[in-house]
Amino acid sequence: MEFFWKGRGGEHWDLRTFLDLKGGTWIYSMWHGHFDQNKSLRNLKSYLEEKEIWIEELHTSGHATISELIDLANTLSPKMIIPIYTFHPEKFKNQFSNVRLMDNGEESDI
Repeated sequence: MEFFWKGRGGEHWDLRTFLDLKGGTWIYSMWHGHFDQNKSLRNLKSYLEEKEIWIEELHTSGHATISELIDLANTLSPKMIIPIYTFHPEKFKNQFSNVRLMDNGEESDI
């Protein structure tokens, strides 16, 4: 099964109920220090480790310039760009031809 989930805060407990994620990968893109400050996040990490889910920490600051985003897109040549964590996702269409705007909670095949 291929699955992508973008979650926040306490939303992760649905994972235990509905999905068998053994052999999967969790990509954590926030600052590592949040583990020290957030018991819920530490609990999630422990749960995923118990279920033998690979944890990959790839910190992204969320503060890239448009120039950096263009360089990244040119380097990766993605089929689709889905802006997240931005106040103005529609502005991505001014820079990229392959933008897919999505509403919160909307599902999509990747």
